[in-house]
Amino acid sequence: MTVLWQVLLIAGLATAAPLVTFVFGVLLWRGFPRLKWAGLLLALNGAACLLGVVGILAGNALLANGSLVGGVFFLLSLILFSLPLRRESAAAVTGL
Repeated sequence: MTVLWQVLLIAGLATAAPLVTFVFGVLLWRGFPRLKWAGLLLALNGAACLLGVVGILAGNALLANGSLVGGVFFLLSLILFSLPLRRESAAAVTGL
């Protein structure tokens, strides 16, 4: 495998994950009212990470920071994902 194909493979994998994350976030945002804000942050994570990959491949430092911003969006979405689950598990334990 030549170096060009290795770079293209890595670039393809790097762009596939943010696209999937973006689509999944939009589906959550539109389909599950309780997870609306978590889905929005997840979609923003995918968009920011995609911009980060483009910035890294293009050598643009400003766009490359999209990966960092995407990480912040992802962590915030995880917090919002966990809140309904925590409420449900607390209700199950207390019998409410």
